[in-house]
Amino acid sequence: MPPELINLLIQLPIVAAFIIYSERKDKQFIEALREQRLADREIMNKLLERLNALHNAHEEHDQRMTQAVVQMEERTRRTRPR
Repeated sequence: MPPELINLLIQLPIVAAFIIYSERKDKQFIEALREQRLADREIMNKLLERLNALHNAHEEHDQRMTQAVVQMEERTRRTRPR
């Protein structure tokens, strides 16, 4: 057998093993990345829910304060001498 053929027969399984290994590692990495993105998305959704709740609470507070200021102004107008 020529030495080139022997070298080729030795190198082919090594190259094939490397290709298979690389594909498996790539699949594992992609799956890990997918899981991380899902986890990040869940965290972002929770943050958005809390931010919306805070915004709603702030809006309610503003409405109550506006009503309180109006009531205080009315009381002040009634008690002021003309």
